[in-house]
Amino acid sequence: MIIICEPQCSGFEHVPVNSALITTVKKAFSDEKILFLAEKDHLEQVRENLSDRGLGHIDFVPVAIANRQGPKISKVVPDFKLCYEVFKLARRNKVRRLLFCSTTTSFLYAIKLLQRLYDDLRCIVVPHGILSSVTQWPQRRILGYPMWFRNALLWFDTGRLRYLVLGESIRAALVQRFPRLGPLVFSIDHPYFFQPPESEILKIDRGLTFGFLGVGVRAKGIDLFFKLAKEVCYGRGNSKTQFTLVGSLVDRDIDDFASSAIVMPSPDQPLSRAEFCTRAKAIDYALFFLDPAEYELRASGTLFDAFAFLKPIIAIENPFFDYYFRKMGDIGYLCKDYEEMKSVVQELVNKPATDRYCRQQHNIARWIREFNNENQARKFAEIATGIWD
Repeated sequence: MIIICEPQCSGFEHVPVNSALITTVKKAFSDEKILFLAEKDHLEQVRENLSDRGLGHIDFVPVAIANRQGPKISKVVPDFKLCYEVFKLARRNKVRRLLFCSTTTSFLYAIKLLQRLYDDLRCIVVPHGILSSVTQWPQRRILGYPMWFRNALLWFDTGRLRYLVLGESIRAALVQRFPRLGPLVFSIDHPYFFQPPESEILKIDRGLTFGFLGVGVRAKGIDLFFKLAKEVCYGRGNSKTQFTLVGSLVDRDIDDFASSAIVMPSPDQPLSRAEFCTRAKAIDYALFFLDPAEYELRASGTLFDAFAFLKPIIAIENPFFDYYFRKMGDIGYLCKDYEEMKSVVQELVNKPATDRYCRQQHNIARWIREFNNENQARKFAEIATGIWD
């Protein structure tokens, strides 16, 4: 048996990536029963997501998780309690293999300290966006120092804990910053359910549609997306060019968010998966305005959304995207800054790069086959076997 636990996410958060991760683990260890522990609503959505995958031998057990609101210190007791319950369950069932789909600072401390009591357990932890915090001192330098994730990462190593990051560029950047973590950190590509690419790759024969995928927040550059739409479409009259927010708008105080150049199918509520897919298929290019400093140690699931629908990328350079552009070849346009990005968009609006667009789609389609669950499972099996056995 393998125990997989999501220690902090509730509801829809991380449902797609956790569903794909569980599938990867199950395909890697097809003879093993999987026990998945998570908050009840999250658990049910993952169960539904996996219901037609034909995986079998997966049990779902709801658990109580810490309240995400409030200071980090408030999560210490519930995180330690959850970790203790997971470890106790593992020992009772004679399970040595544990995978945690995410972590908080206090939960990582809990794993490391409790491993001293449960020294037979071998743990893999998947840190997500929290990794970015290791590059910045906590705002409250004295009181915040013990709860800085950097310290949880570097202190109290047990020798029986490894980290799985979702991108080779993230592993390389983390090890460059902290060389002693080198033997402890492994990578796979971001788990994702890819459908077979469309057999017919269409040429551009109409006005272009540029899309912003995911939740519209300033941290992901939604303000720059609106600014770009306004500047590109200003004075064009009845131009067919469109900019579509394929997701909900969280930061609603952005100037001119009601511009006629912006199409927002569901500004107030998250799109259903079916509606998201329909809207994402309708765009021509996916735009990304992510902060390079944030995406040195953070993966982008929406990049894989763009890949899934064969949408070439137009993005401001960041280490995570740089890696895939080098790996996959011509899959779009990487720009130094906002102004270069605007210039690329304006040039494409004035003169669509039809032939290059088709080549970009073909490159994405070719690499999608490398990112499928079977290939991910083979790589995960190699990594996990060395850790768990």
